Amino acid sequence: MNTFEIAPSPNLMETISHSGYTLEAAIADLIDNSISGKARNISVDFNYRFMDSTVTITDDGYGMSLEDLKDSLRIAHKSIRDNREVEDLGRFSLGLKSASASYCRKLSISTKKLDNNQFTAVLDFDHLLKVNKWEAFLIENPREIQKHGTIITWEHLSFIENDEEKAQSYFN
Repeated sequence: MNTFEIAPSPNLMETISHSGYTLEAAIADLIDNSISGKARNISVDFNYRFMDSTVTITDDGYGMSLEDLKDSLRIAHKSIRDNREVEDLGRFSLGLKSASASYCRKLSISTKKLDNNQFTAVLDFDHLLKVNKWEAFLIENPREIQKHGTIITWEHLSFIENDEEKAQSYFN
């Protein structure tokens, strides 16, 4: 029997970005990941700079290894049948990607474990469509994290319009 690969098209992210997340639910999904990572402190920062505005979620959890970071960017990297820790609030391995795609075009994750290994990865949804394949970037000079934890940054916010007055009003 002949087989052929049926990996999803990067267009899947466009579909996922219209899954109906409210902004509150999208941010809550990311906070759930911080809680699962044993964070004690979580901050959500909205930085308005018109087209360069960002939303950043920072935690002081355990951080991720390089493999965990790569897995976090893979669609459904865990099976829903896998046994999970009681504290693990994730289920489908879609929340980070779908929540982020609903509100931004570029997702950056910087993470540092207790062992001081630090990594940054970027998932650029427009890049996926341009190259028509699933790939992310590892950044060689990662954003400095003081102790340990994870910083998630949404860039190229999809809810910011070209009209600055409307954009600032919506952002606020």
